[in-house]
Amino acid sequence: MTESTIHSQLEKFLHDQGTGQYSHLLAHLVVALVILLIGTFSGGVSRLILRRLVRPLLGRRTSWIEPLTRRHVLFRLSRFALPLVVYCSIPLLFADRPDVATMMYRAVAIWSLFVGALVVEALVNVAADLCVQFPSLRHSPIRSYAQVVKLVVWVTFALLALTKLIDQSVTAVLAGLGAATAVLLLIFKDSILGLVASIQIAALDMVRVGDWIQMDKYGANGDVVDISLTTVKVRNFDKTIVTIPAYCLVSEPVVNWRGMTEAGGRRIKRSLRIDQDAIHFADEALLERCRRMELLDEYLSAKEEELELWNQTRRKEDHPVNARRLTNIGLYRAYVSAYLRSHEHIHASGLTFLVRLLEPTEVGLPLQIYVFTKTTVWAEYEAIQSDIFDHLLAVLPEFDLKIYQCT
Repeated sequence: MTESTIHSQLEKFLHDQGTGQYSHLLAHLVVALVILLIGTFSGGVSRLILRRLVRPLLGRRTSWIEPLTRRHVLFRLSRFALPLVVYCSIPLLFADRPDVATMMYRAVAIWSLFVGALVVEALVNVAADLCVQFPSLRHSPIRSYAQVVKLVVWVTFALLALTKLIDQSVTAVLAGLGAATAVLLLIFKDSILGLVASIQIAALDMVRVGDWIQMDKYGANGDVVDISLTTVKVRNFDKTIVTIPAYCLVSEPVVNWRGMTEAGGRRIKRSLRIDQDAIHFADEALLERCRRMELLDEYLSAKEEELELWNQTRRKEDHPVNARRLTNIGLYRAYVSAYLRSHEHIHASGLTFLVRLLEPTEVGLPLQIYVFTKTTVWAEYEAIQSDIFDHLLAVLPEFDLKIYQCT
C-alpha cells in the first residue's frame, strides 16, 4: 500500500492503532464523514454569501424576494458546495486509485447535474409565480407552461446523467432509446396527451383559470382553479374539487360560461305552460281591463287601429272568424314583452330578447321567455328570475288564463 494520498496515510495510521483488517473500511468512513462536514459547512457559508449578494441586487423589488424564498432558490444553489468539495477532494484521496477516482468523478458529475436541475426547476417556479402577479397573465395557463419547461429540464437531466453513468455519447443513448420508443410512449401517454392538450387550450384560449365550466360526465360545474400539464382542477359551487384530465377538455364537450360573464348578461330561458282550454277571443270586459294597463297602451292603440283597417274590407257579419280579433293569449304575450322591456334588470336591447309561443303539447301551450339579465351573479340572477315569474303568474287571471295542471 503506497502512502501517496491522505486516504492511504489515514488507513496506515488506523492500522497502526490496532484496527487490523478494518482499517480500510474505517478510513473510508472517516474520509466520508470529513467530506460531509466540510460540504455542509461550505453549504451554510455559501447560503449566507448568496443572501448578502442577492438582496442588494434585488433592491426594492420585494415582490421577487417572497417567491425566491418560498421556492428555496438560494438553498438549492448552496447545494453545489458539497459536490464541489468532493470534486476537489478526489485527487487528494484517490490519486493511487484511478479506477475509484474515475467512478467518483462520474458520481459528482451526476450529482451536480441533479442539483442544477433542482435550481432550474426552482427558477421556473419563481418565474411562474412572478407572471401570475401580472393582471394580464393571471388567467393564462402559466402553470402548464412551467410544467412543460420542468419536464424538458428533467428529461434533459435524465439523458445527461445516463450518458455519464454508462460513459456513452448523447447520440448513442438516443439511438438506444429509439428502440424503446413504444414503451416510452406507453409510460408517458398521459403526459404527452396532456402536453398537447395544454398547448391547444392555451393557443385556442379554450379555458382560463377563473372560468366557470360545466362537464356533467365528470360532475364538474364550477370555477377552474388550476390548469396543469396533465389535469384541470375545478372547484364546484358546493366547494368540492373535481380533477379532469387536460386532454378531455379538448376531446369532449365542455360548456364554458365565460362568454356570459364577458357579455354582462345571464340568460333566462323558461316557459309558462298555458291551459289551452282557457284561450279565447278577447271580449269587451277583457279589453276594458287591458286598456287600464299602462304597459298595454301603445300596443292596444296600434293593434286596434290595424285590425279596424283590415276588418273594413271583410264581411265580418257572416261569421266571427271572418274578422281578425284580439285574443287573451295574444294580449298576455304583449303584456309579458312590455313588462320585460320595462324591467330595470333585463337587457331590452343588445342581447337576444324574445317572448314567443312554442308548439302546443299535451301538457299545455308553452309561452317561452328568452331574455338576459343585467347581472351574472348567481344569487341576484335567481332573485330577478323569481320576481319576474311571480308577477307573470299572478297576472294570468287578469287575462282569463291559467297554468295547465294535470288532473
